[in-house]
Amino acid sequence: MPKPAPPILGVCFSGKRLLYALAKPGAEGEVIQVGCVDFSFHVLEAINHNTEMFRGVCNALENLKAGFDFREIRMLTLPEQECWTTLPKAVCDEQENCTAHLDILTYGQNVPSAEPVWFTVSNRDYKLVSLRKLPYLQCLDRLTETSPKVLYFSDFEIGNCWIKHSKSTGSFLTVSCHNNVISVSSFILGKLRAATYIKFDDINDLPYFWLQNSSQLSWLTGLYDEMLVYGYESYKIIDVLQPFWESNTEIQKMDNLDKMQVKAKEASYSFNLEEAFPAIMLAVSNDKEG
Repeated sequence: MPKPAPPILGVCFSGKRLLYALAKPGAEGEVIQVGCVDFSFHVLEAINHNTEMFRGVCNALENLKAGFDFREIRMLTLPEQECWTTLPKAVCDEQENCTAHLDILTYGQNVPSAEPVWFTVSNRDYKLVSLRKLPYLQCLDRLTETSPKVLYFSDFEIGNCWIKHSKSTGSFLTVSCHNNVISVSSFILGKLRAATYIKFDDINDLPYFWLQNSSQLSWLTGLYDEMLVYGYESYKIIDVLQPFWESNTEIQKMDNLDKMQVKAKEASYSFNLEEAFPAIMLAVSNDKEG
C-alpha cells in the first residue's frame, strides 16, 4: 500500500499566541488537530527581533515538526509588514511603468521590499499587488528553515481559502483582527474585489478610522450577504464597529467548527477558536494560487 501523504500545517499568530491546524491533503473539511502555543510576549515583537523570544517561537515550530512530521507549512503573514494596492492591468503589463509605480509605493522606506506578489481581482482591468518587507520575510524564513516547504499567505487570502473550502459564490466581507490592526477584504460573487488594513493605537479610535477609510473606499460600506470576523479579540472589534456596518449584513464570528464547516475529534478548546480560523483555512484549503 502507498504511504499516506504527510499532513499540512496551517499557522497564524494572534497577539501572544501561535495557532496551528493540521490536515491531511484531500481530507474534505477534516482536521487532525487544532492547537495553540502561548507565549509571554507578542509574537510579532519576537519575529522582528533576533532574541531569545525568537528562539522560543522557533522551538515551538520545531516541536510541532517532531510531533507531526508535516510536509509543508502554510503561514499567514502579518498585514502591517506588507503594502497592498491595486494597479490597472495595463500598468502591470508594462514592466517599466509597473516598476515606476512600485518605486513610488516604497519611496522613503528605510528597508527594501520583497518581490511583489500579484493577485487577480473581480475587475479584470486591475490586479492587486502585495509587497512584503524583505527583512520580515527573512525572519520568517529563519523561523521555518528546518521545514521542507513553506508557503506564505497574505491576510486577504484567507477569504480565497474560504471560497475554496465552502464553495461560496456570494458576496461577503472578511474582518481579520490583530493587535492594533484589522485587515478588511471584499469578495463579490466568489472573487476577491479589494483589500485594505487599518491601524489603531486605541480600539476606541477605530470607528473614526473606519469612517475615514470608508469615505475613500466605498466597498467598505457596500451591501454584503455576510461578514466573517475572526482573530485577536474579535468580539471587541464587533462591539465598536457593528453600529457602522450595514444592518442587513449577517455578522459571523468564526468561533466554532460548525461555522467553519470543519470536523475534528475535539469538541471544545481552551482558547478562542476564532483566533485559529486562518490556520484552519490554510490547512484545509487547496494549493496556493497567486
